[in-house]
Amino acid sequence: MPRTTRKSLTKTLEPTPIVSFDFEDRTYQIDPARRKVYRRFVEIETSKASEIFSTWRAATATA
Repeated sequence: MPRTTRKSLTKTLEPTPIVSFDFEDRTYQIDPARRKVYRRFVEIETSKASEIFSTWRAATATA
């Protein structure tokens, strides 16, 4: 059986902007492209993240 080689996974991806957002006296980082919320670049639990994400979207929609 011939040996197979792994192709390089270097895809050209555009960097997504990370947005800083203050919520309840804390600063969170929001990645809108991936719909993820981080605090100190550690992902936040889903229920809290959805609350922060929806608050951020409401704030940016009115601004």
